[in-house]
Amino acid sequence: MCPRSALIRLSVLVALICVVGLSAQVSAQMSTQVSTQVSAQVSAQVSTQVSAASLPPASRPGGSDAGAELVQRFECGRCHEGLPGPAVPLQSHCIQCHRAIKEGTYPASTDQLARWRPRIINLQQTPSLAGVARLRPQWLVDYLRSPHDLRPRLAPAMPRLDLDAGEARAIAAYLQRRLSVAQPVPEVAFDQADAVRGARLFRANGCMSCHAFSGSGLVALEPTAATAGEQDQLRALAPDLRHARRRMDASAVAAWIADPKSVKADALMPRFLLSSDDARDLAYFLVTTPLEDSPAPDPIALPAPL
Repeated sequence: MCPRSALIRLSVLVALICVVGLSAQVSAQMSTQVSTQVSAQVSAQVSTQVSAASLPPASRPGGSDAGAELVQRFECGRCHEGLPGPAVPLQSHCIQCHRAIKEGTYPASTDQLARWRPRIINLQQTPSLAGVARLRPQWLVDYLRSPHDLRPRLAPAMPRLDLDAGEARAIAAYLQRRLSVAQPVPEVAFDQADAVRGARLFRANGCMSCHAFSGSGLVALEPTAATAGEQDQLRALAPDLRHARRRMDASAVAAWIADPKSVKADALMPRFLLSSDDARDLAYFLVTTPLEDSPAPDPIALPAPL
């Protein structure tokens, strides 16, 4: 074989090796790139699936909140303030409409207001739903299904809605998720609490001027002529303290007593000059005082169909 022929063959062999090497390199790069892209796509898809599955059904993309839908269906915002979402128009809000007529601010003629005003007796006050998260979840579910006379001086009563247990739980969960307390409720240690001292504080601060405490043997205080007007709303919305132990845990009761607005931003109850020990002892008195048995309140009947 001549030297030139051998050189040509060697050159061809080197070229083939380079082509094969380059092809392998390109193939490896393409394989890596495709693998990376597929891996990223699968990872993103799995991540989205896991993320969506980890959310409660009411919060999944494209889903709906059953509690919010029920609140809308039963038109809770026509009586109660503090609900999330758009404001209810004045003409559709029972309480605000009646209040505006009584105050003379409703957009109507003077003659119309004069004719309507004497007819406005009820539906002037209802509790705001702000801070509902302070309540025990199961109590809220039970109350939604079977409301009772919680505020004895408030003439309007919560109607019994046509709710099953699941719907009541959905509403309660929605309200407690959306209507949190104004500030976190601190845990209170009650090992040093003094119910006797709490009873003295209860009387000294005139709590019975607004609240009833049925079953305790304590008699409510009637307002004087000088304070009757200013206390009307406070007394109307003040719950019977008999129910405090079922509605809230003891720490929440103590937090409410210490500073009502720290629990419910629009609370009407004033803040008293009480120490943390005072609030603790008052709460302990409220949740441990023996109560006489009372007959189970009759649930408010569903309205007759029109």
